[in-house]
Amino acid sequence: MSRKKFDIRRVPGVGIICAVISVIFWSTAGLCIKLSTDVHALEVLTISAIIQTVIYFLVMVYQKVNYLGECTERIPLFLRCTLGTVSMACLYTSYRLIPLSDATTIRFTAPVFVAAFAYLLLREPFGRMEILCACITITGCVLVGRPTFLWGSGTGLTTDTILGLALALSAAITIAISMTVMRKLQKTPAPVVIFWFSMETVCLGVVSLWVLDEYKWPSTGTVWLIIAMTGLCGASDQLFITLALKLENAGPVAVVRALSVVISFIFSVTILNEKILVTSFIGGALIFASIIVMGVYKWRTDYKCDEKAVVSDECCPENNNKTYTIGGLSVVQALPSIQSYRIYPSYMARPVDLSAPHILSYLDVRHVKAPESRQPV
Repeated sequence: MSRKKFDIRRVPGVGIICAVISVIFWSTAGLCIKLSTDVHALEVLTISAIIQTVIYFLVMVYQKVNYLGECTERIPLFLRCTLGTVSMACLYTSYRLIPLSDATTIRFTAPVFVAAFAYLLLREPFGRMEILCACITITGCVLVGRPTFLWGSGTGLTTDTILGLALALSAAITIAISMTVMRKLQKTPAPVVIFWFSMETVCLGVVSLWVLDEYKWPSTGTVWLIIAMTGLCGASDQLFITLALKLENAGPVAVVRALSVVISFIFSVTILNEKILVTSFIGGALIFASIIVMGVYKWRTDYKCDEKAVVSDECCPENNNKTYTIGGLSVVQALPSIQSYRIYPSYMARPVDLSAPHILSYLDVRHVKAPESRQPV
């Protein structure tokens, strides 16, 4: 009797579980950066990126993918990696200048910026809900930053604090543009994107440390351990967030990612003993609420769109879909240009979207018997 292959999609809430694990690794990486004060933040970023580069190079070798990605998507790939590298450099540097909670809170305003840039660059809708979330987010940023033109000169803002807030905001904006550009990467496998992102980070870090003359060899084993943990946490975060987005919609994943703000406040108070102002708590709560509202709204919007059109002629003008049957499931191959697959059982109105090439890790359509009336090519 043959053993059935384990299907991770059958685990209840597995996408949400992966998102929660990703949040834990992300927050732990930020904590490690705050603890590694003996070396420059860019040096920590560079060494961590080297670890990620090695890990994802081995993943690419194992999966036998094209190391350069799709030829038609190399410009978006370059932009995504460059902007992501700049964002990480700004974020890591801001960790050294302002409290971990403040830097993380401002960094996670990115979803609102993504909606704005998607409207400007991709002409995606930007309605009243997006405007409301943007206003709440801006209010939260003002409460966290406490600018002198509102609070007066007695706010205690130093040059380092202002620079740290500016860097955290720059990190949010650049990662938002990067995420918008990443929507153009329909065919490039995730390991390729992460590999080149890590490679660019290594190059930028080496050049920056040479220009700033800030390179310092870690002096103790503890520092090396913290740096190694930063790299491993970063690589694990990339892995689990990729799995989460493959197994769950972006809306609930964004909601779970907002927990990073809460965890960073806990780390700041319990481990780092940083002084957190009341305005920072209120601002963080507003930004957290904004992310939750935006995520739930996008989730419901996507759900309604999928209910109205599982596979319509508007989505597939060529009308050359291929249908396969697996027990009670129907697998419809649609949109051949981007190799999109929709899987839905007969009792579900809403399909689960899985995009190639990752679909092949869960389902090999070559071994599925097609209906006699519609033989696959």
